[in-house]
Parts: sequence; C-alpha cells; structure tokens
Amino acid sequence: MFLGLKNSLLRECATILKGEGFRVAECSGVRSAFDTLARREDILLVIKVLSNIEGFTAEAARKLREVASLLGAHPILVGGCMKSGSLTDNVLYERNQVFVVSPKTLQSLVCGDIVGEFAQRGKYCVNLNASVLVDFRKSLGLTQKQLARMLDVSPHTIYRYEHSASMSIEVFEKLTEFLPKNRLLHNRFNVDSEPEGKPAHLSLSLTPLKREVLTSLKKMGFEASPASAPFDVYAREMQEIYTLVSNDWRRLDHQIKVLKQVCSVLDGMGVCVSQRKTSSKGPVMSLKKLRNMDSPNQLYEFLEN
Repeated sequence: MFLGLKNSLLRECATILKGEGFRVAECSGVRSAFDTLARREDILLVIKVLSNIEGFTAEAARKLREVASLLGAHPILVGGCMKSGSLTDNVLYERNQVFVVSPKTLQSLVCGDIVGEFAQRGKYCVNLNASVLVDFRKSLGLTQKQLARMLDVSPHTIYRYEHSASMSIEVFEKLTEFLPKNRLLHNRFNVDSEPEGKPAHLSLSLTPLKREVLTSLKKMGFEASPASAPFDVYAREMQEIYTLVSNDWRRLDHQIKVLKQVCSVLDGMGVCVSQRKTSSKGPVMSLKKLRNMDSPNQLYEFLEN
C-alpha cells in the first residue's frame, strides 16, 4: 500500500516539475538521500518522497541536507500524510530542518505562488510581510496598543508580529478585513532564493573501494567529497565529475542509467569505477586505471572520448 502511494507521489511530482519546465532525473532503484533531482535554469531541487512523513528520520534529513549543500540545491520532502492525517495543501511543514510539502504545495512553490501559511507546534500560522503591517498601522495613525485592540490581542503581540513576522491564522483572518491577503503574506520558502545552509561536512561510512576512489581523485588535484546520492563521490576542478563506485553486478547497469540522467540534469560528467564487466555504454573504468591517472585533464580526456 505505502509503496504504491509513494510511486504515485513520485509520478505526480515528476509531472508537476516537467510541466513547469524543469529537467528531471528520477532516482528510483538506487541508494540515494533523494528520489528526484530537478533543475530549471539556476534553480536546483533535491526531493525526497515519502507516503508518510513520520518515516523521515533525523539521519535521512541530515543526508538530504548534506547532499543539497554539496550541490547548491534546495532540499524538500514531499509527503502524502502524517500521523494526524493528510498534509494540507499550500501549507509548509518542517521536519528535521527540511521543508515538507504536499504535491499541490510543491506546484505552488515552483509556479512562484506565495505559500505563506505554515504549521508550527500543531497550529497553523502565516509568514507575514511585517513591513506592510507596520505601514498599514502608521497610515491609520494607530499606535501598537490601538491596533492590538482592533485585532483583540495584546500590544506585546503586535510588537512581536512587527518583528518576527509570524502570525496566527485567527488574527490573520481579522487583519484581512482591512488588507488583501497577497499584500500581507510573505514566502517562508522561495525556490528562486539562494539555498540556505553551510558547506557540507559529510560524515558517511565508506567502503574500502569508495575510499580508494575518493583518495585517488584528491591526489589528482580534484576537490572531492563523498555523497549519499546516485553517485558516491562528487569531484570538482574545471568541471564537476559525478562518480559511481559499485561492484554490484545485479544493479550496475541500472545505476549507470540513473547516473546518466543525473549528470544530464546537473550538466556534469559521470563515470563509474567498477571491477565488474557491464553491457552499459556509459564510461566505466577500473580502480587501477583511475590510480594511474596523474591529473584531472587525463580523466576529462577519458570521459570526452
């Protein structure tokens, strides 16, 4: 049941994103912190999909945030339901420092619509455009105390609204009797903005082969980091290289296929380091061949040929 719901959510997300002009890589069937990668011009999204968001652990969130930081992307969790019921459309939720949305809310975000409502400690609030509230109060010649009386709240609450920009739904509805909603609301999350977060410090457990590949790329002169993604190592010098490291003969062809899709979205180069033979037409090399390379140019030339 839950697998069927997740697959349905994945298809819905892909349809929404492609309809809004995003290039999309679907990463089903590989181990990755995200299920969908999407790009439109400078906007990059890494999306995890779960039928029930209660299954989004702190560890899963950490990995998603880390890979998003590595790629300069926005991490998003798209879900169908939570413990108390279905996710409400056009409301932002948050789990473990990741924004959580329904498919409908995802569509609103990528369309550029304002999603100012969010869930906080079991209550719905709005992200207020505080400067509009201040200008409105001053235009009427009201003190904070007088506006508080109009809205049936305390003067301290008005002070907080004008500084923290967070307001309860009940008070917001009263305020919309005087000002239109679109003027009052402010996006809590905007996909057009620069992604937040510090540079990633990845703490992944690596197999000996992955550690060897990471070390070899660094010795060649690349900046290289491990990643919980359809690629195992992210390397950068003149151009980004996304390296899959796998000896899993049963899934290798599929892993390479997904890697190609990811590289197409990221506008980077991909390579698979494996000791296994594969029928895939993708660039595959042995660890020995990688070790024998002395510079990034040698790897670039191999991939271009």
